[in-house]
Amino acid sequence: MTAPRLGGTGGVVSRRNRPVTALAEWFRVEGRLQVWLAEKLKVDQSLVSRWAAGLRVPRPPWPERIEVATFGAVPASSWPVEGEDDDEAADVAR
Repeated sequence: MTAPRLGGTGGVVSRRNRPVTALAEWFRVEGRLQVWLAEKLKVDQSLVSRWAAGLRVPRPPWPERIEVATFGAVPASSWPVEGEDDDEAADVAR
């Protein structure tokens, strides 16, 4: 059995097989809401939700910005390296 694929184009990730992301764990531990991070990063909350759920892998510069916004608790290095996802660009701007 192969590991689930995170993010990417056209990949479907099973909810049962998805690992808990460092970002999801940060939300749980800190008690912050996704909308807080979305406002801080100036992105749509639905994009933050997909990052936290492991459905999307943020591309640069987002991992670095997430690291700063989470006070270093979610390091940029915690995200797997994936190919580019053309659909993400539409989610970035509000």
